[in-house]
Amino acid sequence: MIRSNHSPRPVVLAVLGILLYLFPVPGPLAHGAHEPAAVEIVGEILDLECYVVHDVTGSDNTLCADNHNDDGRPMAVLADDGRLWILHAWHGNSFPLEQTRSWNGRRGTITGVQSERDHLLLLDVRAIRLNGGSP
Repeated sequence: MIRSNHSPRPVVLAVLGILLYLFPVPGPLAHGAHEPAAVEIVGEILDLECYVVHDVTGSDNTLCADNHNDDGRPMAVLADDGRLWILHAWHGNSFPLEQTRSWNGRRGTITGVQSERDHLLLLDVRAIRLNGGSP
């Protein structure tokens, strides 16, 4: 159960905003460059704020995210190997990422292009599908 007298949301969102400002996700590739190969990450889809601030996964992450009911919140996947991947939209196509908002706490396979900024693992999402079952 989450008990808090104040919302850490502004602080978390400010920190994420600063991180994305300081370490922007790469834009379109340079002329003539080849796009990296897509990878598949299998794991639990999470509301990032609920995972980081409240330390919840599974159905608790679902309940936390439902309580906030806010679009635009950062999403992540906790991979089966224990690594946490921050998900972001591919070239402005937010549809695959937006459809995950109702999938918090469920297992899925996320296809995308990986990158890393100062030890933060980022996944430029191309497609997401549910795997069924609970984490």
